[in-house]
Amino acid sequence: MSNNEKPARASNIRIPVLAAVLLAALAAGIFFWHTTRSGTSSPPVPAETASRAILPMDQAPEVLDYNDLDDNDTLAGEMDRRKEKYGLDTGVDLVAREDEAVKVGDQTVAMRTIAEDADIDRGKVVESDLAGTGRIDRDRVREYGIHVVRPGENLWNIHFRLLADYLEEKGITLDPLSDEAARDGTSSGVGKILKFSESTVTIYNLRDRRTTTDLHMIHPLEKIVVYRMDEVFALLDQIDYKNITKLEFDGDTLWLPAKD
Repeated sequence: MSNNEKPARASNIRIPVLAAVLLAALAAGIFFWHTTRSGTSSPPVPAETASRAILPMDQAPEVLDYNDLDDNDTLAGEMDRRKEKYGLDTGVDLVAREDEAVKVGDQTVAMRTIAEDADIDRGKVVESDLAGTGRIDRDRVREYGIHVVRPGENLWNIHFRLLADYLEEKGITLDPLSDEAARDGTSSGVGKILKFSESTVTIYNLRDRRTTTDLHMIHPLEKIVVYRMDEVFALLDQIDYKNITKLEFDGDTLWLPAKD
């Protein structure tokens, strides 16, 4: 082998190696370019999550207009169907889904806003989509009962009306004085339920856009009482109304006697 053959052979070896390096770099560049255009890559979505329909909230939610309730047969019919599911008639004005908004007077507010404010007030962790899409799982959309506060109403009477409506659908007539305390000052069973209920609902001031605990000095159509329906009826469905006098309430917890 001559000395002239060595450089040529070495050059022949370097050419395919250099070509391989260039191809690898080109492939990496194409992958990076594609990833950048399509957005930041995310980890795979678990099969359980991917199988559920996800509701995007980047569009305006459907508005339930309380002002049209008496004139809009479609809206009234839908509200009747939703109330019937919970055995209600007049106890609430609207049943709104978490992915909807309600309009009262000239104020419109998304139910998700109310729900998140209520959870914050209760010290609960509020989950939020970090990407800002505000997505809600369709399979887990909650429903809320809405009572529009009228002048002269108080929270006690609003709760009493809901409880009376619920029991009437079960064939139980609630005595109008059943919430009155006994002569010795002890609360009745109904009174204990109503007192406990005051801590389980949300009062939302539509004008100030915040939750509140004050029902005094109200203006017509300014405040709404919001019931989270699954929580309310998880309680009401457990009560044995034949033994309602045996209920105990310690200011925080309502103790239910065992059903017969």
